[in-house]
Amino acid sequence: MYDEQHGGSPALTDLRRRLEAGRARMRLNKTDLAGRAGLGRTTVSEAVQTGGPVPSAETVAALARALGLPVRRVTGAAAGCCRGR
Repeated sequence: MYDEQHGGSPALTDLRRRLEAGRARMRLNKTDLAGRAGLGRTTVSEAVQTGGPVPSAETVAALARALGLPVRRVTGAAAGCCRGR
């Protein structure tokens, strides 16, 4: 994937896939997800964007909660890829 080819880790790529899959499952657009997570739309967009900046652990946790994903499982899968960890 682009993240891995441009210095991103496989964990970051997997994290983004999980978040996007959760968003698709819940049929949320990025604006709706941002509202549910208490985040800005740009923050959400960058968090799931291939090649985008690395999201903070707090952002990942907020997105996981908003998507009904187990926070520990999502953040555990992303260990080492997120800022603030």
